[in-house]
Amino acid sequence: MKHTIRKEIRRKINRSGNEICQICEKQRILVEHHINGRKIPDAEKWWNKAYICDNCHKLVHSRKIIIEKWCSTTSGKKLLWHYAGEESKTGEEAKTYIIPRN
Repeated sequence: MKHTIRKEIRRKINRSGNEICQICEKQRILVEHHINGRKIPDAEKWWNKAYICDNCHKLVHSRKIIIEKWCSTTSGKKLLWHYAGEESKTGEEAKTYIIPRN
């Protein structure tokens, strides 16, 4: 059975600064980043979220770091990303999807 941490508890743990950024792997206070945006179907699912430090979050939003997607490895799930100008690891770079207004 998969163990999930309630959102309130995750926020409390995160404020301690003891979480590991999923990009730079440094122990920091993290922010929640929606990989493909908030306006896609199932935007709140785990596969659309990354918990990253504020510095990496700024680099993602300035397109200096490109998040591709989550992948499964023998040691668990890993966030695939690369720096702008580097070759994509999967060819599946995240895109912010905009749902058209009716």
